[in-house]
Amino acid sequence: MKAFQKFLISIIIPLSFLHAEVHLELSREAITTDDTVDLLLKFESMHITSIPRLPLPEGLEMVGVPRREAISMYGVSDNRVRYTLRAEKPGTYKIGPFDTNGKAGNEKIKAVTLTVTQAKAIQSTENLFVTMESSADEILVNETVEITLSFYSRVSTGKIQSEDFEENGFEITEFQSVPTRPKRIGGVEYNVERYIAQLTPTKTGNITFDPNFKIQVRERQKSSGSYYAPYSTRIQRIKLKEPLVLKVKNPPEEGRPDDYEGHLGTFRLNASVSPTKVNVGDPITLRVELIGSGSLQQALPPGLSESDDFKVYEPKLLTKSFRPGGRSGQKVIEQVVIPKHGSVTEIPELTFSYYDTTSKSYKTLKSGPFPIEVKATLTADDASIISSLPSMGNSPELTKLGDDLIYLKIRPGKIQSVSTLQPGIQFLGFSSLPFALWAFVGLVVRQKHHRVSDPSNRRRQEAPRRLRKHLRQLEEKGLDIYTRIWDVLSEYLSARLNLPPGELNTQDVSNILQEHVSPETLKACEKWMQKCEQSRFAGNTTHGNRRHIREQFRDFILQLDQELGK
Repeated sequence: MKAFQKFLISIIIPLSFLHAEVHLELSREAITTDDTVDLLLKFESMHITSIPRLPLPEGLEMVGVPRREAISMYGVSDNRVRYTLRAEKPGTYKIGPFDTNGKAGNEKIKAVTLTVTQAKAIQSTENLFVTMESSADEILVNETVEITLSFYSRVSTGKIQSEDFEENGFEITEFQSVPTRPKRIGGVEYNVERYIAQLTPTKTGNITFDPNFKIQVRERQKSSGSYYAPYSTRIQRIKLKEPLVLKVKNPPEEGRPDDYEGHLGTFRLNASVSPTKVNVGDPITLRVELIGSGSLQQALPPGLSESDDFKVYEPKLLTKSFRPGGRSGQKVIEQVVIPKHGSVTEIPELTFSYYDTTSKSYKTLKSGPFPIEVKATLTADDASIISSLPSMGNSPELTKLGDDLIYLKIRPGKIQSVSTLQPGIQFLGFSSLPFALWAFVGLVVRQKHHRVSDPSNRRRQEAPRRLRKHLRQLEEKGLDIYTRIWDVLSEYLSARLNLPPGELNTQDVSNILQEHVSPETLKACEKWMQKCEQSRFAGNTTHGNRRHIREQFRDFILQLDQELGK
């Protein structure tokens, strides 16, 4: 029996790997020699029984021991192993590829790349100070860079608050804490707290950062002279050791393509069409994939425009996945195109232009053209029909009408008076009773079946109940508050209004809601959607108290649900 169990395990585990998606993710794509980074090995929808040991490139080392984690959100199970790494020296490190057993060289788990730069030298004798650094000193408009705040202390600190941090000419995400380690400066060891955010400039010029910070300092009272003396808390104000200045400029005019729309970074473009053999009027699906880093949040894969050859529909966003930080990932769209005539032989070439921030040059990606075969469905013979009836005095052969219609009867036969065929009133009453009963039962069954089986109707009915459940998830920590708000708002509106979540936009929602809710509620909905879009696509900072924002959103969404339920 035990041998049989071992045999089953040896078969089932490899099969589970075949059907599970396994991939690597870095919590940050660039760090300094002072930082640590988390490497996540994710097993989606699969349970893991052991922790693989991954071979690391020379210069990277593991901190502590790997940790196994299991996270379940929105019904999706995510099992993963977390490895904490640090670099001994600057460089570019390629981690992977691996197979599912951790052996290098197999493409089952694709590689990730970590960039490590030398940490800046710091000279200080203060017990408490703060530095602010950027991943680049000269950047382009709409180019995203990482901002790092580091607090060094030889005393016990508590809550940190920033002052005079006004957004003018840039957008910035909420600062997130990242793991780090103590650092020795001038022979003295300092505790370090580090926070990072993504900053995107919106105009050219110099941006200067020189904020003030208020920090709670906890220290032992010296008056008692005892080691066990009580602690006291005071507020200390500090400034940056050096202001941070970013120089922002536009991409160069020289060599700019005509279809350039302001996108920056590095990208890859893939496209395909299916089917390739169709009739006039038949739909063809154009699938376009855009992969890259940089301004992918704002970019969309290119599609086809209306022309004399094709009728086109608006593209649908099928996939939108980003790595931590939102600076790299993938977007996939599908677009339906319909050929208008039989002389069409191909779907035109697609292009996407961007400014490559690595090579400092413009590049244009191309895919296609895509050959297709289009057959005309109507001919002159097919379109001809008989315009007159055959003679009543003869018995002609059956006459063809198109492909499948013929005259089956050319004489009306014997005609009787209607009065001789009319049934009595009692007969009509009794004969119609079973039909009326059948129609009533059918209507009841159909309505019940419609409520149960119609997905859109079921989504509308379940939307209020699911809304109360998702509102409780706003209390969870770890994500930007507007990201969580957008998850709740988009799921509720798409279910209530029967709209695909990938196509949810302010204009469509406003057009539908204006007939069902008050002007005040409609205006509030547009405002919340705009705030969420700024946070999702422009990396906007969350201002104000998170709890106050949650309460405001909860009041709004419950009011909206009440008005839609009337």
